[in-house]
Amino acid sequence: MNRRFQIEDLIVQDSSGVVFHAIDQETGLPAAVRRLFPFGVNGGGLEAAEQEVYQLAIDKISEVKHPALRAILLGGIDPVDGLPFLATEWVEGATLQSFVDKEPLSSGEAVYLITQALEVCGLLSQTLGRESVWVETDLSTIVIGAAETGRGFTFWVSPMKCIGKNDGQRGLELIVTLVEHVLGWRGKAVLDQDGGGLGAWLKWLRLTAASTTLAQAREKLAESLNVAAPSPVRRAVRQAERSTPPKKLKKKSNLPAILASITGLGVLALGGFALIKWNESKLSSESVALAATEAPATEEKPTKKKKSAPVDPEPAPSSVPEPEPTPEPEVIVNKEAPPEAPIVLGETPEQKASRRAAEFLDISHKESTAKETKAAEQKAAMTEKGGVFTIADSELLASQDGTEVSLQGTLSEIGKSTSGKTLYLLFSQKAARNEARGSILISSVGADLSEESLTPLIGRNLKITGKIKVDTFQGMNRPLIVIEKRASIELQ
Repeated sequence: MNRRFQIEDLIVQDSSGVVFHAIDQETGLPAAVRRLFPFGVNGGGLEAAEQEVYQLAIDKISEVKHPALRAILLGGIDPVDGLPFLATEWVEGATLQSFVDKEPLSSGEAVYLITQALEVCGLLSQTLGRESVWVETDLSTIVIGAAETGRGFTFWVSPMKCIGKNDGQRGLELIVTLVEHVLGWRGKAVLDQDGGGLGAWLKWLRLTAASTTLAQAREKLAESLNVAAPSPVRRAVRQAERSTPPKKLKKKSNLPAILASITGLGVLALGGFALIKWNESKLSSESVALAATEAPATEEKPTKKKKSAPVDPEPAPSSVPEPEPTPEPEVIVNKEAPPEAPIVLGETPEQKASRRAAEFLDISHKESTAKETKAAEQKAAMTEKGGVFTIADSELLASQDGTEVSLQGTLSEIGKSTSGKTLYLLFSQKAARNEARGSILISSVGADLSEESLTPLIGRNLKITGKIKVDTFQGMNRPLIVIEKRASIELQ
């Protein structure tokens, strides 16, 4: 790969490629370098014609700049093995997967994600001269920039599509899957009114994904949400900055300008989720087109708002500078808003976004500390037991997947799985479903581990030895001690 990048660490590797954390030696800034396996790990590199197509496409899309797209620094072909590589800016933050693992996105957050994805894909499609979902849509590849980056959702371009790979995934089916995942709607029937109108849009897209265009998807989204139709995407909203903080943008009268302004302040990132929630009630009367940040500013028409008694705002973290005086809190009632309305506005969006970001980081730190403490306690308990356990240690054993241990006790009965393919050695009468037990896969063992040969052991004190395999079902973790030979069962 190009000598411009000094590899620091391997981040992840799978059948599609490997990602490295690197240092761009021209700028001294961190970068993400992807070495791609177009035909799998052992499939080799690209042919000469494919290399030319790839290089041409990367050169073109390197000019596309958008805050929701990781800026491309360099792309090319490794002359040694013909494998393509792609270097992009490094965006510090958390993956979308880590957020969704905690709870699904709200409808406002999902709309923001969708509009960003469609807008970026629109820009890339204009540049390459053909429509496609040109970005990676797996939740683990979408990063929500940390607060100091000033970035919200950031996508990675999907380089293999540039040479015609993954042709079966050129339609908007990928957006359908993305939306189903982030809202928790996968495999579920949705109603038109779900998500403030997102349900109707998703139902339509499920039926038309293979044939509809990006522009049609944007227009239909606006129609389903009962908002103004979005403006066509002409060029990037702004160039993603790498060495200096984004400049503060002038506030405008629509939702896109508000989001862009907060991005400029560097708090959209994690805290931006709070801002999007704050704006959910406006989705039925504001445009979802983020490209509008290029349009001339317009004066905001006065609107009548229902006054309410003052509501004390939630305190901002002490690390946030004291804000300038803000207007008296108001309650905005919007009959067409999602179920969250009315929304009490007792602090500026900047304050709320910063507070939410600080809260998230604090929660993440506490969770990480708690996990480390629990892991240390479990390790100490395992050491104390000396490798020999009883069914009273079932919960501890369920945290030690893959560890070889011995389970000791009186064999009470021999059970079978529902399919009849597995025998269970149970060490208590009416064993609890999450209780540790011996496990024997009938098809992979000899006659000396058959039910008939083991039945005489019932009522005897045994010690069984094997690796733990954790069987997860219905929210429970059951440790199975896998037995593969008769010698793993000892009479005590």
